[in-house]
Amino acid sequence: MTWQEFEIYCLNYLNKVFGDYFSSRGGSDSTHSDIEYSGDRINFAIECKLPHAQSGQFVLIPDEDYKVFDFSKNNKTSRSLDGTEDIIAYMNDHFDEFSSPGTKGIELQIDSSVYERWIKAMYRQKNVKYIMTSINRNICDENIIIFPLEQIGDYFEISCKYRVKKSGSRSINKKKYKDACKILKQRGIKFTEVNGYQICMENKLMNSIYIGEEGKYKFNLNTCEPDFTYIIRILSNTFNANIIFSLKIKDGVTQDSNVLETFRNLILTD
Repeated sequence: MTWQEFEIYCLNYLNKVFGDYFSSRGGSDSTHSDIEYSGDRINFAIECKLPHAQSGQFVLIPDEDYKVFDFSKNNKTSRSLDGTEDIIAYMNDHFDEFSSPGTKGIELQIDSSVYERWIKAMYRQKNVKYIMTSINRNICDENIIIFPLEQIGDYFEISCKYRVKKSGSRSINKKKYKDACKILKQRGIKFTEVNGYQICMENKLMNSIYIGEEGKYKFNLNTCEPDFTYIIRILSNTFNANIIFSLKIKDGVTQDSNVLETFRNLILTD
């Protein structure tokens, strides 16, 4: 199951179990979290994470002259996030080790509490209060667990790596949307254009299509609601070295019944 499919699964699960109070928010936009609850008195976000998943990143650029790492001005996260300066200081102290990480990357050897602080601070800025995940890769209702953001370290092993990776996707404009639709039609793929640079099809399509016109764009088709609806985004051709945080579900974690009851009461008493 892809992360996009897992987000949809979590949204359907919440509305089925707790009532039709939740809506999709994030998708490919990393500045927003995945699912939003908006009630009469409160609103908060829920982040969906597969048992093994990435959980945030930021770009550090090596300065060979001064032997330090610079925080990229293009980062979507702030340098003021808790833990960022600790990571930069560690990287500067080990500059030669990390200056050429490659696509395989190099693990940072800092206490994982630093990574946990950064992840919590990043998600707090998105108004995230809860995390949803599965106890293993067998995604089913019985394996879904919900817990507060502040307990993320109790459920996940958190690691951090510095590696080169391709940048994510960006929003498409009207012209590029028409270009993508034109290529799909030339390939005989049947679809309906939908507002918001989306398309809807009767059958599931591949995750991405390659467009060879006007600069060789690669368009990514990200799943969204309802089923067989895709939003078209442009994949970046930029490669940067990123600090990347990763999560791995801990063995033996289960759904805490008290946490679940607190979550239920939060929704039903709003």
